[in-house]
Amino acid sequence: MLKRSLQNLNVSRQLILEIPINKYKEPCPGLSGSSIGEHTRHWIEFYLCLLSSLENGIVNYDKRERDLKIEISPSFAAQKIDFIIDKLSENLIDKDLILKDNITTGLSLKTTLFRELYYCLEHSVHHQAFVKIGLRELGLLHLSSPNYGVADSTLAAHKIKMS
Repeated sequence: MLKRSLQNLNVSRQLILEIPINKYKEPCPGLSGSSIGEHTRHWIEFYLCLLSSLENGIVNYDKRERDLKIEISPSFAAQKIDFIIDKLSENLIDKDLILKDNITTGLSLKTTLFRELYYCLEHSVHHQAFVKIGLRELGLLHLSSPNYGVADSTLAAHKIKMS
C-alpha cells in the first residue's frame, strides 16, 4: 500500500507539472465548473491532513487546511506532493488513530495510520479520475497514462474479463 501510494504520488506529480498553468486552473463544464487544480488540491489536502494528525492522533478530514494556492499553481502542488512523498518515505510504523467527523455525524472511530493511508490513496485515485475527465475536455488527455485515475480493483477486474 505504501509503495502504491508513493508510485501514485510520483506519477501525479509528473503529470501536474506537464499541465499548462492556464489549463490547470481552467473551470471545466464536465467537472461542474471545477478545475483540475481544484480536484488536485482536494486529494493532496487529505494526505496533508492525515500527516499533520500524527502528532495528536486525531484525524478529521473535515477540518483540513484548504490552501487555494495548490489549485492555481502546479509547481506549488508539486512541492506539496514532494513533502508528502518525503514523509511517507520515512520509516513509518502503523499507529492507532481516532477518525472524527464533526460536520455530518459527529462520529469518532478507531482507525490506524495505514488504514487512513489506504483511504487517502483510494480517495486520490477517485479524484484523479475527475482530473482525467478534465484533461480530455481540455484536449490534454495525451498527458496521462491509460491507467491514471483507475482503481486497482477496476484494473484487476478488467484483466479477469479479458482472460
